[in-house]
Amino acid sequence: MADELNIDPIVTRRIIDETRDGSEKDEEGSVTQQASLTFDPYLQNGVLALGMVEQGGKREVKLDIHDQPNFPITNIAEKLIELEDAPKEEKDAYIEELKENEALGHNRIRVVKNRDGEAEIKLSDSKGNPRIRLAVDVNDIPKIEFLDQEGEMVSSFP
Repeated sequence: MADELNIDPIVTRRIIDETRDGSEKDEEGSVTQQASLTFDPYLQNGVLALGMVEQGGKREVKLDIHDQPNFPITNIAEKLIELEDAPKEEKDAYIEELKENEALGHNRIRVVKNRDGEAEIKLSDSKGNPRIRLAVDVNDIPKIEFLDQEGEMVSSFP
């Protein structure tokens, strides 16, 4: 099969061997794994992400759409490298400054099937605050929630 897909058979064998040796399982034999695929604009962070996390027999799968600022993320990365050996307070102050100036991206839309089996769509405002949540719980009961800027429910149906 590796030949049909034009995949290096040595790499394929290594992947199979690593999976067989149990390196992805805990002591009880539960698999823990995660995978993601992100799409990044030029010199910026992800605006679209597909992800999956499996742990302890439960799996979460999600699609995220993010707003990102319209300037190179390299500016932030360079400053963070400069602060690598700085006191924690100085690093935290810089991160807080970035948040206050809306220099960090934030989630706008999230579609997720969570670990408990609930399916939901979350829509956030331009500041990244969740404002609408549509969900179907594990008992197949649908719900729509409207949230204020602090994330408190102001209305729901049903």
